[in-house]
Amino acid sequence: MRKVYRKQIDEYIDKEVIFSGLYMGHFGHCIMEGLNRLWFLLKNNSINNYCYISQVDRDDYLNLFKLFWIKAENLIRITRNTQFKKIIIPSASMRLYDRYSDEYKETLNKISSNIKPSKYKKIYISRSQDIIGFTQTIGEENIENIFKNNDFKILYPAREKLETAISLMKGAEVVGTNMHNILFAKDNIKTINLDRSNNGAGFQIVIDKMKNTDYTYKYMECCSIFNLSYKLYNKFF
Repeated sequence: MRKVYRKQIDEYIDKEVIFSGLYMGHFGHCIMEGLNRLWFLLKNNSINNYCYISQVDRDDYLNLFKLFWIKAENLIRITRNTQFKKIIIPSASMRLYDRYSDEYKETLNKISSNIKPSKYKKIYISRSQDIIGFTQTIGEENIENIFKNNDFKILYPAREKLETAISLMKGAEVVGTNMHNILFAKDNIKTINLDRSNNGAGFQIVIDKMKNTDYTYKYMECCSIFNLSYKLYNKFF
């Protein structure tokens, strides 16, 4: 007989709740995997309490919920083994490397619906001021300068307000690189994807299909800074 292991319950909350997702410290994964269960709220408003799990306690998550019209007082961040009176776990409307549904697009549209697009048409998303803790990209400042000299607005997602980042994406017609952020962009957008690996990114293909992007992929192999600049300039500009 298969054994069932039950963990100790640290807290019991006598409420019916909807599990609204797992929110990682990486913004791209946050909007891809964290928002994929919020679609249920568009279809059902009979329950007003929501629980979620996050790696860190950041305002970014609360801002996402706020843009989705969820009040902070109705949110429960789970930090220990918790049991509820009843918990509803919606199916995922987006899965990495696999699929997305119309409900996922509706979720993104709901979040960005009250944010006006910015005036900038060409956006480059840089990691040179990344504060999340990931390894810095080699030669990033050099690449950033190439885009800047070609009239791209430089965006530092980790240092921008969420509303600002979404506004920039909504107004953009050309975006490079760090492609998760184009989930808030218009359909048929042109993208320049500078890939740090030569094996491609399956989840990006799903995003390209969802947004119907006019995309260009470039594998950024190790080379001198001069050659890197030369290859970029002659490829795209």
